[in-house]
Order: sequence, then C-alpha cells, then structure tokens
Amino acid sequence: MLVCFFLALPCGHADTIYVSNLGNNTIEKFTSSGVGSVFANGFSGSDGPEGLAFDNGGNLYVANLGNNTIEKFGTNGVGSVFASSGLNEPEGLAIDSNGNLYVGNLGSDTIERFGTNGVGTVFANQIHALCLAVDQSGNVYAGNPENETVEEYGTNGVVSVFVGPNSGLGGPDGMAFDSSGNLYVANYDRGNIQRFGTNGVGSVFASGLGEVGGLAFDSKGNLYVADQVANTIEEFGTNGVGSVFASTGLDGPTFLAVEVPEPASWIMVALGLGALLCGWRLRRRSP
Repeated sequence: MLVCFFLALPCGHADTIYVSNLGNNTIEKFTSSGVGSVFANGFSGSDGPEGLAFDNGGNLYVANLGNNTIEKFGTNGVGSVFASSGLNEPEGLAIDSNGNLYVGNLGSDTIERFGTNGVGTVFANQIHALCLAVDQSGNVYAGNPENETVEEYGTNGVVSVFVGPNSGLGGPDGMAFDSSGNLYVANYDRGNIQRFGTNGVGSVFASGLGEVGGLAFDSKGNLYVADQVANTIEEFGTNGVGSVFASTGLDGPTFLAVEVPEPASWIMVALGLGALLCGWRLRRRSP
C-alpha cells in the first residue's frame, strides 16, 4: 500500500529589493543582506526610471519618465516596452490583485490604468499623483504634493480625501501599505514618515530623515525607504528602529519595489514497504 502526504517546507529564498536610480538611469537590486548589483541600465532621457511595481507573476514594471513609456522586465530579466500611449511624465506605479497597472501622469495630472494586455484608459483626472498605492480591497490611493493630501479612489470609482491638507503631510513622495492595512507616507519636504490607520488618523513613524521618497515593505514587515539626497536606503524594523541598509551603487534613488519569493516548497512523501521521497519545488523565481 502506498500512502502519500504533503509537507510545506521553507524555500530558503530571501526577498530582493529593487531601486530606481534617477541620477544614472539604472535599476539596482539588493539582496536581503544589502549586497547590490545593476539589474538594468540604458534608460532613455535625462530623467529615466521612476516608479517600480511587481505583478503576481514576478514581472517588474518601470515608469520611464524620460521617454514616456512603461518598461516590463520578465522573470528572466529581459525588458520590453509594455505601454507607450496615454503617458505624460509617468512617475508612481501600483498594481492591483487583478494585474491592472495604475500610473501617475505628472505631465497631464491624470492617473492611467492599463490592463494586462497593455491597453490603457484614463482612471482619474485633475490629480497631481506623484505616488500611488493599492490596498487589499483594490482601492487606489494617490499622494498629491500640490495640495498635501492623499486621495482614495474606491473600486466603484468614487473619490474621497483619505488624508486632509492639515494632517502634517509635506510633499508626499512615496507610499506603502503594511500587512495590517496601515498606510505609510514618506514626506519629502519634512524628512519624515507618517503612518495612517484605516480611519485616516496619522502619527509620525520616523523623523530626522533626509529627502525621502519611495517606500516598500518586505515579507517580514521591514520598511525600506529611499533617501534621494543622502543616496541611501534606510531599513526600519517592525519595532520602528532604523538603520542604513545600503549606501553603495545608489545615485538619486527614487522608488522601491520588493520581490517576495514563494513562501514554501511542497514535498510529496510516499511511504510503503520502504520509504520513498520524491519532491519538487514550486516557486516564482530565484532571487
């Protein structure tokens, strides 16, 4: 008689942090231990890569401010143009659970939405969206540095002010949600990071920073912050304590994205007259 059962075992693969370098038109990637290498270069224009976002398949999307395109890098690291229409100085990016890509157009004060086929439509007008984030319910949040607000676009298309102009914002330049649904906002002009609960009430999470921009969480809940002037990436643990994560290979870091590997490997164990072990690994990609 042959009996099979499955065990979920740790993969052993760590997160990888990607950083867009506006100063030298490259994307740098860092291991979880802070070791960096160039992932992509040769972006067009004097103002090159900005917003970064991963889809569920492990593809990386990059907003190229210099030539008004969105580049897509597959899991093999090969890049191609994903979209080139409807874009006007694209900056912040965000992807919902259905794979729709949202792009903040600074040049036209719009948010564009692209389906997985690369076809885009205008999602929102009259919004100076420098940074974007999507919550677990699919609502889209836009940081507006012109009026110091964060606006929320519901899945029904209705817009409302999530964080008002008197909430301590100062040039919101990066946003990210933690696993509990709290929204973190990097204030470029104030050198701090604010944390807002689901009710929109905020408090200062970290202060005394430089001109901070992109934010991203890893799978362990650590928050990474791009400091565009100091040319560093800061890391804040779940206890709120910060330290320098990376300081080499950076030149005007603006936006961040974290690639999270599959959480487990599935092993099939067969027991009979003897013990037969056979297994395979299901994972998105190697770091």
